[in-house]
Amino acid sequence: MCADAVDVERLGGCERERERALDAKFGMIGLLVLAFVLRVWVAWVGDFLLHPDEVFQYLEQGHRVVFGYGIVPWEYRYGTRSWLLAGSIAVLLWPLKALGWDRPDIYLFWIKFVFCVFSMSIPVGMMMFARRYGGEKAACWALLLGGFWYELVVFAHKPLPGMVATGWLFLALGIGWDEKSVKRAWGVGLCLGSCLGLRVQLAPLVLGVAVFAMASASWRVRLHLCAASSVVLLGVGALDAVTWGGWWHSYLAGVQFNVAHGVASGFGVEPYWYFLWGLGVASLGMIGVVLLLVLVLRPVWGWVVLMGVLLVVVPHSLIAHKEYRFVFTAIPLWLLLGAFCLGVSARWVRGVVGVGLGVVAILGILNRLPSQDQLYDARQWDLLRAKGRITYLPFRFLERRADLVMAKEIFFRQDIKAVWMAVNSLAFSGGYTFLHRPIPMYGVRLPDWLGVEELDRHVTHIVWREGASPYFRTYLEHRGFVEEKRIGEIVLFAKKSKGAVYVWCHHTKHIAHPPVDFRFRPLRWPLPTEIAEKKQHCVGHQGSDDVKYRWLERSCRLRKDRRPPLH
Repeated sequence: MCADAVDVERLGGCERERERALDAKFGMIGLLVLAFVLRVWVAWVGDFLLHPDEVFQYLEQGHRVVFGYGIVPWEYRYGTRSWLLAGSIAVLLWPLKALGWDRPDIYLFWIKFVFCVFSMSIPVGMMMFARRYGGEKAACWALLLGGFWYELVVFAHKPLPGMVATGWLFLALGIGWDEKSVKRAWGVGLCLGSCLGLRVQLAPLVLGVAVFAMASASWRVRLHLCAASSVVLLGVGALDAVTWGGWWHSYLAGVQFNVAHGVASGFGVEPYWYFLWGLGVASLGMIGVVLLLVLVLRPVWGWVVLMGVLLVVVPHSLIAHKEYRFVFTAIPLWLLLGAFCLGVSARWVRGVVGVGLGVVAILGILNRLPSQDQLYDARQWDLLRAKGRITYLPFRFLERRADLVMAKEIFFRQDIKAVWMAVNSLAFSGGYTFLHRPIPMYGVRLPDWLGVEELDRHVTHIVWREGASPYFRTYLEHRGFVEEKRIGEIVLFAKKSKGAVYVWCHHTKHIAHPPVDFRFRPLRWPLPTEIAEKKQHCVGHQGSDDVKYRWLERSCRLRKDRRPPLH
């Protein structure tokens, strides 16, 4: 009887353990679902620009491939950008075009949604890596920090290579490696190759992870991991050969322009400690608390993760031009380091540090952290507030910029033939990705040949900011423009008369960058400076469907593109 009682008690204990494990599993799934819903909600309510590159380097180029028109920045004239990310966006846009759902309010949210799905690889990878090397407590903390830290939430939908490359890196960490598993070796190799293809500056970290993965593996597994990474890198090189005419051309050209010719330094130079300052400001000093815990607690594998943080921050600190988004990969790494520390710390330490991290996460998403506006700012050319000078304006993660919303509203207006976005430069206008109309679009700085006194001859609509210049409103009314729609402080003026409008070709195709355009010869013609100097005009009639209008558009081009597949 005693033996039977012991067996029954043992079976009951096993059953309770199984129930606890099942409850923990469902709890983690619930947290993952909540983290994903939070990301999608932020993507839905927030139309903000972390950096103009997210539109003009990637969204705009994917839009240009699918729909045939869009603005071309200098990087895509000189071949310093790979089509890997922009081409992936084009693949997402193709089915919507085929279904007839080519509206900016539809396809922009669709792209955001897909990137939110992929961004979940970061908290999942953090959780699986922490469970493998730190136990269940560390895994729970990794899931909480990776799922709800504000920077990982608000930037989840951003199509920037640093964010996407971080997702591939943590997907590799989540898959893990085994000394005998060839399948895992291929999974890790493909993910590391994709990470390196998107963000070559992460090469020290990718190499470190690869060495760590192959340290205890057999030679067979090592060869398969290297083969998987080589397949991706060869594919990236082949993509450059097709699109730019040379293997790995975009990477070699990027080094040539930014390092040899110093083009990157022209966008700003920061001190070597800039990234340490940025991580401290963004975390309100919590990264310092985590580093202190590492020194005191010395968690297992904590030093390995800390080495990963250094492999991101130190190489980027050696580059003159610095932007905080460049070290985005360091954010989930130091959070993973914090999860390892909290997994082995005392209960009161977990409570104090956990509450501190939670408060910072909430204040961060609400834009209430001290000095946060210095770290995350909107670099806008705002003619009204700064009188023609570059100014840095803070933005909010949970708001929709009125000028971007207005650009999407213009899509539904059939009478528009040409628009002057008099609020910002073209780099901050959202481009044709938000406008989605093959019409001329001018930024706040009008071309030399188009003066303010000729607005009624060249544009039918003007996007302006209310309250800055009442005299200019009077001038617009005198030239025949009336207010048609208002969104917040952004006003849309429309031309009264419906006569012909002189337009510059069909639509703007290039953003001039004189420091580069005057020094080097691009791969794609014509140069924007040549177009401006020729001042060739086309007469637009009542719509782009007019035969004469299309003929005039063709005659306005200086020469055909020598590489038409991507134009």
